Amino acid sequence: MTLLLDTHIYLWYLADSPRITQEISEQISEADLVLVSVASVWEAAIKIGLGKLDAKISDLVKGIEASEFSELPVSAEDAGMVASLPPLHNDPFDRLLVAQALAGPFRLLTADPTVARYSDVVQLVTEYEVHSWWAGPRSFTFRIRICEHCTNSSVGYIVLI
Repeated sequence: MTLLLDTHIYLWYLADSPRITQEISEQISEADLVLVSVASVWEAAIKIGLGKLDAKISDLVKGIEASEFSELPVSAEDAGMVASLPPLHNDPFDRLLVAQALAGPFRLLTADPTVARYSDVVQLVTEYEVHSWWAGPRSFTFRIRICEHCTNSSVGYIVLI
């Protein structure tokens, strides 16, 4: 299987974020090919320039090869395919990633539920934050992660943070 990582999934992977569940990490490591779109690097570069992302663009570019991923260029066909997508999402980068996933076809990993509405080639990895009602000397926050396409009978787990 070939995976295409959404920008935030790629950034979380590079940062070894706990938002990447063990199941998703295994799916990435077991994939035949993992792709990072040039559109994701472009999106990150814009966010770095605006001060919305604290990263070095050179680290993100080098991270593709260092992670043994492959760079996915943006073709004119990919860009043109965006016009055929329904207007479910306003983010042009997400729309381009969906177009690339459909053209591949590749499985697109994302945590954005709006992106997941486009097609079944999109795999939604969600995280819900639930605050504990317990009012003892310590209160806890839980994150529940659910992988909607994982085949494991356990669809989620709780992490104490």
